[in-house]
Amino acid sequence: MSDPITNQAPAIPTPDTDSQAPVLTGGESTIKGISIRGLITMLVVLTVCVLSCIQVTVTEPLYTMATVVVGFYFGHQAGINRKP
Repeated sequence: MSDPITNQAPAIPTPDTDSQAPVLTGGESTIKGISIRGLITMLVVLTVCVLSCIQVTVTEPLYTMATVVVGFYFGHQAGINRKP
């Protein structure tokens, strides 16, 4: 439907570029510039370190999860940095 005075279609609203929504850069979700994958990796490793420092017994499933998360993070990074 066009405007009868100017005979032009109405303007289509564009998304606000200054919004606080998470930014997707190259398929990577980030929060304040830190990738979600990196944030989760740091939290899991920090959890294992803190539990070890306060002398709480860290069970096998937590060690396995930390190893898998770190391996996934660095494996993905190696795939990104690989030249075609």
